[in-house]
Amino acid sequence: MRSWIVLAMILLALGSSGCIELAALITGTSLDQNGGSPPNDNGNPPDDGTTPDVPQVTLVVSNSSPSANEEVALTCRSVFGSAPATSFAFQPTGVLIDISTSAGTAVFLPSESDAGTAFSFTCTGTNQAGPSDPSPAVTVIPVTGGL
Repeated sequence: MRSWIVLAMILLALGSSGCIELAALITGTSLDQNGGSPPNDNGNPPDDGTTPDVPQVTLVVSNSSPSANEEVALTCRSVFGSAPATSFAFQPTGVLIDISTSAGTAVFLPSESDAGTAFSFTCTGTNQAGPSDPSPAVTVIPVTGGL
């Protein structure tokens, strides 16, 4: 409790511009020379706020070594701190079922004949600014029998 009081007193003493400078110091961002907004996530100066940056995405799978007929959930999400995506796409799509472009989810259901075959998946996210770069690839290799 005492540390919160001390912090509040320091922030009050710094005033609004000092608080902004302190926040910039803590977050690792900086103001431009004219006191404007910090650069956006890709290092470019911010725009007028009407056009967001393209998202950055990551892909997570529920199991990278499934048995035959065991569903593997693929989930594509915007990386924390990046611009949000409004729709998602998976690559490749030919082996996926139950693709939801709005939720960023898909299901892979390997068959017995897929055992030992490596399946590499990526995803992209899109918003008003355009599509993201593909996520890092995630490999799923189905196994024979149980784990």
